[in-house]
Order: sequence, then C-alpha cells, then structure tokens
Amino acid sequence: MLISKNEPFYDEFLFYIKYIVVGSELVLLLLAAWLLTHPAKFYIKLTNSELSSFHPTFKEWTFSVNPQDIIEIEHSTDIGANASLISVKMNNGSSVLLSPNYPYKRSELYDALRLVNPNIKTPKNTWSFPYKK
Repeated sequence: MLISKNEPFYDEFLFYIKYIVVGSELVLLLLAAWLLTHPAKFYIKLTNSELSSFHPTFKEWTFSVNPQDIIEIEHSTDIGANASLISVKMNNGSSVLLSPNYPYKRSELYDALRLVNPNIKTPKNTWSFPYKK
C-alpha cells in the first residue's frame, strides 16, 4: 500500500518480502516445536528441612528456605500492579514470594507445611486475595 505498483523496485520489493515472511514463519514454527518438546517445569519441593520453589520464568519466585523459619503465609493483591501475591514471611523479617499462577493445590501445600511446622499461620481461604494498600 505504501509503494505504488508503478515504482521500478516494486517487483524486487515483493520478491524479498516473500522470503522474509516465509523465513519468519519457519523460525516461528521451529520455536513452537522446540517449546512443545522442551516444556518449562515449575515445582515446589517440601521436606522437613527445605521448602523450595523453582519458577522457569520469574526468578523472584525461585527460592529455598527452611520451613522451620517460616512464621506466616499471607495472600494479598497489589492494587497498583493489579497482581496477586503469596508472601512467605520468615522469622528474620525477610520474605519470599510463591507463584500464584501455576496450578498447584495451595490447601494441600499449606496442610503439608503445617505438618512440618505447626506454628505457621496460613490463610483461612486459599482462594481469597484481599486488597492491600
């Protein structure tokens, strides 16, 4: 639409555009095939001495802590970022974040955490994320 058909380089332009489009399609097809054969893995591991989480995309959701050092798990929603947060608060004042977007059963995780450390405070409703200002 930007180049008139009467321009002398119109046919040459179309020739190169066809190769660029086909090449881009092939690259996207190869990328899709690679992503299907190498899926990213998310996991949460809990033992008596370790709670670890690995998130393939967001490093702020990747951590390893001792469950005996956890005092509370808190759900909240950041109004400014419009995002749900799961904070794991430690007895030294620090905190780490659990991924809220992968399909794991938070109620089962919290039950298992309370078995390892009965002093951990967990949310009553695992699906509620109250707003925090």
